[in-house]
Amino acid sequence: MQSAEGADNNSIVPRYVHATTYSLIYFCLSSCKHVFSACSDSTIHMWKCENDTFTHVKSFVGHDCSVSSILLVNSNQLPVTQIVSCSDDETIRTWNVDSGECIHTITSNQFISSIAWWKHGQFLIEGGG
Repeated sequence: MQSAEGADNNSIVPRYVHATTYSLIYFCLSSCKHVFSACSDSTIHMWKCENDTFTHVKSFVGHDCSVSSILLVNSNQLPVTQIVSCSDDETIRTWNVDSGECIHTITSNQFISSIAWWKHGQFLIEGGG
C-alpha cells in the first residue's frame, strides 16, 4: 500500500486507501465537493476536495465482494445524505453519508454490475447476470 505522499499528481484519488484497483469513481455536484470511490476490495470511500487536494473523510464497509456502482440519493438536494451501491455479492445497499452506516439492504438473485435511477428517481433498476 502507498502513503498519500506516494500518490502521483495525476491520481484523482490517493491510492493508499484501496488495496486493489478502483472499479468506479463518482463525482458529486461541484457545490458538494465530495467524491465517492468504489473498489474490488468491497469498500467505498468518501473524499473531500478542496483546493485540488483530496482528503479521505470516511469508509463504507459492508459489501462482501467488488462494489460495482454508486449512485446519490436525491442528488438535486444538497447536502447529499444517502448513497446507494451495488456489488457482486448480489446486494444493493443504502448508506447514510453522515454516519457511514448501511441503513438498508436489498438482496437480488444475481451479481449486480450496475444500478440506475428511472423515472426521475422514482425507481431504482439493477443490471447484472
